Amino acid sequence: MPGSASTGPSCPRSCAERLDSLSVTASALTVARGGAPATRAATPAPEPAPPPGDGGVLGGLLDIVTGGRGCSAPRVGDPAAVQGARLSDVVLAIEGLSTSGAHHADHVTLRGTLPWAEVDRMAGLVVGGVSSPSSSALQEGAAGSPGTAILRGTICGQGVGINLSPAVTEAGGVSLTVTSVSWAGREVPADQSVAGKTALEWLGMGSSSLGLPADALPAGFRVTSARVGGGGIDIRIEASDTDLPTPTVS
Repeated sequence: MPGSASTGPSCPRSCAERLDSLSVTASALTVARGGAPATRAATPAPEPAPPPGDGGVLGGLLDIVTGGRGCSAPRVGDPAAVQGARLSDVVLAIEGLSTSGAHHADHVTLRGTLPWAEVDRMAGLVVGGVSSPSSSALQEGAAGSPGTAILRGTICGQGVGINLSPAVTEAGGVSLTVTSVSWAGREVPADQSVAGKTALEWLGMGSSSLGLPADALPAGFRVTSARVGGGGIDIRIEASDTDLPTPTVS
């Protein structure tokens, strides 16, 4: 008809207002408490090199207690300082998405990785006594096993390794819990007391875990799976019968 505009193919109303499924991929996605910026730990001062004739792990702990080697008792990290995290390799799957009005979904599944660089950043906030923290996979997770990550660094010039096991918290976040500690090549029970403090306290850990808090996720979302992967901690986040927030995706 002369003067009429082409509108393209028509679609039933149900098609325009609802999608049965939608899949989205992104290189990264940031989750945070109230949009808070990612917090970074202060850069620690360089540590003195250990002298010859190292006294082993207990000697190292006592050196800290007595002020030997110029080391002082480490600051205690604060798990609450972790306000959020940046996930990588994100895949978002949405079922039953309403496209009119509020974007409501029947079910949302988000898979992504908490990369090692983010674990290191968190460790810098929570593991206050360890300098230059560096995490990696010790044993990747498999069916029925979350695997084990290891956080390496130094304290008073001695190498330290902290084995971490990922788990989903009751609140719906991710916890990386200390399962064992090695220092100067020796295994140390995390609850071993030296001069009135546990090994964890001397390492600058006020608690036995670090991780992503549940309240950093959008309302209604919770972590349902966490295990060690090659590039970091692989996690799955889900929500049902929810209105979708606007994520920060890059």
